[in-house]
Amino acid sequence: MLAEHACGADVKKRLIKKWIALAGLVVIITIPVILLTYLHNSVDATPLRIGTRIPLIGLRNLAGKPTTTRSLRDNATVVLVFSARCPHCIAMLSEFNRMKLKYEDALRFVGISVSRPDTTEALVAASGVSFPVYVGNSAEIEKAFRITLVPVTLFADSNLILRNEVFGEVKTEILDRSIESFTKHYAN
Repeated sequence: MLAEHACGADVKKRLIKKWIALAGLVVIITIPVILLTYLHNSVDATPLRIGTRIPLIGLRNLAGKPTTTRSLRDNATVVLVFSARCPHCIAMLSEFNRMKLKYEDALRFVGISVSRPDTTEALVAASGVSFPVYVGNSAEIEKAFRITLVPVTLFADSNLILRNEVFGEVKTEILDRSIESFTKHYAN
């Protein structure tokens, strides 16, 4: 009888340990899901809608002169929103340089950095960027443009109406086709 009781106690202990492990696993899985859901809902993670106006935000060129996105009016413009510390963004800067040479007669190319001015300036100098680059408050840029990740390429007509957007680093062919299509419809 005593041996039966001891055997039953061992089974009970093992069952309790399994339930504790299962509960721990549920907690480990649930907490990140709850956290991601909270973050997604607390930040408006939906991108700007095609057909809406590019938001008005304050920027500075690399010499420190203030301007706004309104200065981009009057020309069809392709905007690269990037970070100076993002390898995908750096690759897109090179693509933008190539595309600017190909389409500079029809479009304006502009970069908007979410990084610090000194970091951005160093990257621009090292990369040989041949288009204007502006810096702004990263939180303001992210909120206004509704972006959570960079790079983002925005295509705005001469009235600053968003006509297309491309998220992330893209192949040269895809960027070229997007720019070519945008040029046919919206270039000056």
